[in-house]
Amino acid sequence: MSHRDDRPDLMSRGSLGECPEPRLDNPWFRPRSARRFFFVMHFIYLDESGDPGMNGSPTNHYILAGFALTASDWHKVQRRFALFRQWAFQTYGLDPGRELHASEFLGAASMHCGLPRATRLLIMRRLIGMLTLGSELRFFGWIASKERGDPLERVGVRCLEDLEAWSAAGYFGECHSLLIIHDRMPRRPSAWKRPTGQRVIESPLCLDSETSPCLQVADLIAYLLKQSLSPNRYLKEQGAQYLIKKLNEKSLGWRDV
Repeated sequence: MSHRDDRPDLMSRGSLGECPEPRLDNPWFRPRSARRFFFVMHFIYLDESGDPGMNGSPTNHYILAGFALTASDWHKVQRRFALFRQWAFQTYGLDPGRELHASEFLGAASMHCGLPRATRLLIMRRLIGMLTLGSELRFFGWIASKERGDPLERVGVRCLEDLEAWSAAGYFGECHSLLIIHDRMPRRPSAWKRPTGQRVIESPLCLDSETSPCLQVADLIAYLLKQSLSPNRYLKEQGAQYLIKKLNEKSLGWRDV
């Protein structure tokens, strides 16, 4: 016994399955030839130097610094960093799996990672040269004096304002959204919870710098910016101001807030 199938023919005209003809007065409609839209996201890697504490803190400034790169350039930068680590291992035996933490690597210890200070500084010079070789990265940073109140909140607000302004002005090239990625912080600026701009995505991503080469680079930038204000004796003697001056070539600015 045959049964009539009462289910609707979803492909027949007028059914739910039919794709209606586009209305020309629809503002979202574009002819197929004109629909060539590429969504461009930028990653904003940030790290801090110093601490935001107001009482009993050993530092007079709080610094947030880092760089921007497009998602499409991410793999290129990762490969470049991997080549640098391979060179440092083959030339000096530096463990390629060990995190490069700038305050330790360029600190006062005469030996670190089995390497003397002079060798460690040479390695960082090579890294800075590699980072400024291409056009993928744009560096920036914010410096907050603790004499003017809570540095964390001031830096947090100015960071969002500048990122939005630089993006709107075309300094990042084509850009539709910005995702902030940062190392673990004791607390984040409250302004980051609900960004009011058009491009910065809410809820920044927190990663572990031990497994993120890009965050290790952001850590280096923040440390060098701090050293430009009050260098330790060794870096001052070695003329390490060269390192931050090299970053200036691709910098959007180091902002006092």
